[in-house]
Amino acid sequence: MTSSPAPRVTIGLPVRDGGAFLAEALDSLLAQSFGDLEVLVLDNGSSDDTPRIAAAAAARDDRVRYLVNPRDLGVSRNHNRAVRLARGELFKWASHDDVCEPDLVRRCVEALDADPGVVCAYARAVDIDEQDRRGRIWPPRPALSDADPVRRFRDVLDNRNKMYPLFGVMRRAVLERTAGFGHHHGGDRTLLAEVALRGRFAEIDQPLFLRREHARRASRARGGPHHAVRIWRPERAGRVWNFPYLAHLAAILAAIRRAPLTSSQRWRCYGYLPRWVAQEDFLAKLAYDVAIPARPLIAAALRGYGRLRRHQSDEELEPA
Repeated sequence: MTSSPAPRVTIGLPVRDGGAFLAEALDSLLAQSFGDLEVLVLDNGSSDDTPRIAAAAAARDDRVRYLVNPRDLGVSRNHNRAVRLARGELFKWASHDDVCEPDLVRRCVEALDADPGVVCAYARAVDIDEQDRRGRIWPPRPALSDADPVRRFRDVLDNRNKMYPLFGVMRRAVLERTAGFGHHHGGDRTLLAEVALRGRFAEIDQPLFLRREHARRASRARGGPHHAVRIWRPERAGRVWNFPYLAHLAAILAAIRRAPLTSSQRWRCYGYLPRWVAQEDFLAKLAYDVAIPARPLIAAALRGYGRLRRHQSDEELEPA
């Protein structure tokens, strides 16, 4: 039995309990005008309709590969596994709740073929709600197309919660030279920053990426980064010694060290970080990192002090 030839594009779709929107997302990917692709669905332990929807898509279209993880790998490992299993020369992530217009992949591939210096091609984004009603169109990002890697890097850091270029089409060889999704809250941001340091982006000036805004988006995990550990690194859920903000900063520093930059460019990146740390209130966040695991230690110390004071009071009350 011979294996089928590798497709030009692999679309990785990591998912957990995405049944509400998964069918529409898959339909939009399989309806792409660029047909030389595979869709890799990685189910991270879903308990809703996700298995039924994904299996049905795989049964009707042999371009769909549906795999179920043996356990909950967390967001970052599931995303990185999609890259490891990809067969295509080009790679695109997809989300179970977003929708792609039919020409998105074709336009991105054309942009990559037209310019070998481009490492990622992406389309403008438009918000949709749970009923597919369109909202705001996200503004263009000209800095990501700049020849200066430092300007591209700064654009990623400055545009918090605007990570939609990560859902463009990338050169897999470039992506594999990065650290991938970091195992921390904001891992998408550190990855996009590292890709931006490695090459220019091409923006398709049409809103072909429909970004669904709804209350159950993974990025809206309640409780902040410390509680989001259960999503990114489930094996560490419940542990107090988690430092998500410190991990985010460390990943940014590591991305700068790994990137193929000149000494001047590298130091300009380092030089920008104090401003970024200040505007992100990172010092307060790092203090919060330390305060969370310190709370049980402080509480234990206070309880011990209270017991000691009670013991001393009891001794004072004993008759001579």
